[in-house]
Amino acid sequence: MSVVAAVAVAVSMIIILAVSAIVVLLIFSALTYGSTTKRSKVKAHKMLEEKLLRLLRRDISILESEEVVWELLKDTSSR
Repeated sequence: MSVVAAVAVAVSMIIILAVSAIVVLLIFSALTYGSTTKRSKVKAHKMLEEKLLRLLRRDISILESEEVVWELLKDTSSR
C-alpha cells in the first residue's frame, strides 16, 4: 500500500506542476498577444510574475499538505 501511496503522491505533484506551467504559459500568451509597446510588455511581465507567485504559493501549500498525508501514511503503515 505504501508504494501505491508514493506513486499517487508523485503523480499528483507532477500533475499540479504541469497544470501550473500550462496556466502560466496561457496567461503569458494572453497578456502579450498584440502588445507592441514596451510599457505594455513590462506590465504583462509584472502581471505574469504576480500570477506565477500565486500559483507557486498554492503549489507549495498543496505539496506541504501532501507531505503531511505521506507522513501519516508512513506512520500508520509502520504500526
